[in-house]
Amino acid sequence: MVVDVSHSSDKTTWDVLEISTEPIIASHSSAQAICGHPRNLNDDLIKAISEAGGVICVNFCPEFLDEEYWKGTRTEPPTLDKVMEHIEHIAKIGGTESVGIGSDYDGMGPAPQDLGDVSKLPNITKELVKRGYKEDDIAKIMGGNFLRVFEKVCSR
Repeated sequence: MVVDVSHSSDKTTWDVLEISTEPIIASHSSAQAICGHPRNLNDDLIKAISEAGGVICVNFCPEFLDEEYWKGTRTEPPTLDKVMEHIEHIAKIGGTESVGIGSDYDGMGPAPQDLGDVSKLPNITKELVKRGYKEDDIAKIMGGNFLRVFEKVCSR
């Protein structure tokens, strides 16, 4: 069973990391350093999940992407650039092996600009290319990391 810590408290996530013998995922979480929402993961948890071979999949929900949107001082959803900030921050802390796409299209209100629905996911790939990411790292971020964890945990 793949253990998902999205929606978990920090303490619960630390407890899961302590007892799990397999990598875990945060299927739709973002970086607290970019947006301070308490549901996002702090850098220590990003690093620990990464070191355990896990994956943090970036959530597109505007409240978890943009501090101003979360606090109500901005009303328009964030752009693709804000999603990229989260992807790049998680990759910086945990490596490109630790980041994925979590979207949360089925559980959020407005989507980020330029990512209105799943047909717009290639915009992330284009932006990763533009920012100099290598093809193998792009493949990891766009689904390969999640598949790696899924295969490792479920192949037993």
